[in-house]
Amino acid sequence: MTPSRTESAVVAKSLCDRHPGPQGLGDDRHEAAQGHGARRVLSTAITTRAIIIGLALIPFNAWWLAQVEWVRYSDNATTSALFFHTIAQLLLLLALNAALTRFAPRWAFSRAELLVIYVMITTASVLAGHDQLQILMSTLAVVIGRATPENQWGILVHPYLPRHLVVGDSPCPAYLAEFTPSAVEGLGT
Repeated sequence: MTPSRTESAVVAKSLCDRHPGPQGLGDDRHEAAQGHGARRVLSTAITTRAIIIGLALIPFNAWWLAQVEWVRYSDNATTSALFFHTIAQLLLLLALNAALTRFAPRWAFSRAELLVIYVMITTASVLAGHDQLQILMSTLAVVIGRATPENQWGILVHPYLPRHLVVGDSPCPAYLAEFTPSAVEGLGT
């Protein structure tokens, strides 16, 4: 016999009472333990404060990413599974949150807010990172420029490419696909 929704909520609430977690985080669990409370938790997860902080961190994140991947070329922050620069920013936010929890508990971040901020800066990193936009344009050029009857890319791939992203009847894709200095010199003539 399966327990009813009410019995499950009572068990979940008693577990939350025994293990409330860090200050300010137990409330989310209590709301989720109640039958319809999960919707309230999700609706309050994306707060204006989290969005503003995430938007404020994106320029710093982009600067850090540019310094690491382009200016200093010391590492490729966005080629690993976990982006170390976003994890470092999350750790700094966790340290700030620990201080806020101790000295100003009303201002402490919830898990949901920290998650929203982390997702925002990680998504911004994906779009600006080493293997995204700079490789996307050259990939689109190669798919057009190196299409041959043998590989059938014109039939298999070209119909699925967005027309607004592809240079159509132009010699540019062929020149970009060759990646030779003579091809680049030929563009000027």
